[in-house]
Amino acid sequence: MPPAATQPPAGVSRRRPITRPRVPSERERAASARTERTAGAAPVVGCRARIVVLVLTTIAVARGSVLLHIDDAVSDRIKDWNLRDSWAKPFIYALTLPGQRGTVLVVSGLVVSYLWWRTRSVESLLRWLVALVLVAAVVYAFMETVVRAAPSAPAGKPVPTQFYPSGHVVNAVVIWGTLAWCAARAQVARWLQRTLRILAILGPIAVIVGMTLLDYHWMSDFLAGLCIGVILLPLTLASWWATLDDPPRPPLAGSSDAG
Repeated sequence: MPPAATQPPAGVSRRRPITRPRVPSERERAASARTERTAGAAPVVGCRARIVVLVLTTIAVARGSVLLHIDDAVSDRIKDWNLRDSWAKPFIYALTLPGQRGTVLVVSGLVVSYLWWRTRSVESLLRWLVALVLVAAVVYAFMETVVRAAPSAPAGKPVPTQFYPSGHVVNAVVIWGTLAWCAARAQVARWLQRTLRILAILGPIAVIVGMTLLDYHWMSDFLAGLCIGVILLPLTLASWWATLDDPPRPPLAGSSDAG
């Protein structure tokens, strides 16, 4: 017969062994440290420089300067090419999609929903919502203040005058930059991290190239959009957003509320 199981002494309860929390690997700690270093506000000097460039660009557009001559020269060359009426227009238009409002809302909404599900945290959702609000508020404030028509607008006809700055560029910089940071912080699949990182870097470039070739915006519109984007992005990556969603840690296995 097998030996009987040893019973604990009277008055002593059998306790389950305490499960130790998982210790992150060296690679995971390094990735987390890099992510934390990229969070927060930009250096004061860099932020001031971006603001100065944005202010000077806006003044140049409103009052006229050599910058407008550059705008005219680029637009005149694009009109000579006439790519808007060519077979290449659909392919060039595809370059603008990373900054198009509808495309950005749908795709980024799916990504942030996955991050929310993956991390069981609303931090990514909060950062995404803040990014959307900041982009809309700042871009439309400039558009309502600075009167400017598109370079392709027909002369002598009433046309929309809300084309400064390029909202597509601001969208591409802020939204994809925010989600790339959130994906790295959540340590999701590497392919998703790489995809968002590529979008954050190449998205604004593709938008500028596509909209320039189609003569949708002036070059100074893109410059202002880039400045606004890099000013707003650090606000969505600020480290204190994480404190709004700090869930309690689960108790260790075998522990009791009574201690």
